[in-house]
Amino acid sequence: MKGQEYAAAGRVRIVRQSPELIDGFVRGSQMYVVRVECVVEDGVPVVSLGCSCPYFDQELEPCKHLWAALVAACDAGWADGAGLDSMAADDMDVIPIPVGDLLALEGLQATLPGLTAAPGPGDLFLKSLDT
Repeated sequence: MKGQEYAAAGRVRIVRQSPELIDGFVRGSQMYVVRVECVVEDGVPVVSLGCSCPYFDQELEPCKHLWAALVAACDAGWADGAGLDSMAADDMDVIPIPVGDLLALEGLQATLPGLTAAPGPGDLFLKSLDT
């Protein structure tokens, strides 16, 4: 799998990691911002995730960059802290983070120059659902 290959090749840089959060960058055809956040709301695990790559922006589905970041973080023990290791995917709510919101996250733009918070197709689609 590409995500595992990216992690093994050192193409992942985690800039912030806590039991609930992974913020980082993954080098694909260019550098992409990734975020995975896991919280428990009313006893249900809620996973918010996002990547600035075109695939995620258009499809709003997990991509190889998110997988690479998860593999790298789990190799460093992240799943134990987040409590994800014992949960089935069907037991979680998964919420996509629009690319514009992802790129506007505090501190990430300063970490990687050249990022912009311009809305992409995924942002526009989600915004249309609010109306």
